[in-house]
Amino acid sequence: MNLQINLNDPESIQYEELIKSLTEHIQNRVLFPDGELSISFIDSKEMKELNNQYRSKDKATDVLTFPIFDDDILGDIYICLEEVYKKATDYNLEKKDQLIMTIAHSYAHLTGYDHNDDNEREIMEDYEDFLLKKYKQF
Repeated sequence: MNLQINLNDPESIQYEELIKSLTEHIQNRVLFPDGELSISFIDSKEMKELNNQYRSKDKATDVLTFPIFDDDILGDIYICLEEVYKKATDYNLEKKDQLIMTIAHSYAHLTGYDHNDDNEREIMEDYEDFLLKKYKQF
């Protein structure tokens, strides 16, 4: 897999190795097809614009995932650390741990899962919990 990480937010630089490690683990376990995956860290203003444009929700969110599944492209993931950190506070988690949950959530979307149905939501949450336990000490 060709992973492109866009560290547009200076705060995101500290997470580069974690993201690479998570991606490698997930690719080996989930058997993603070979292709390009882009992960971009963006600010809340840009996230709000994307969320409004693609989901008609006029607010920022922690992550947006756009599966593409072209021959050479898996998709694009956009992460807003401001929103990730807000969730971390809401759920009483460390910032890094919430980021792990967010990335796991994105990868679940890339493999075709959604949280519109209770069964798939449970599978996604179990996957997030599994990765959090595995990478908590990273």
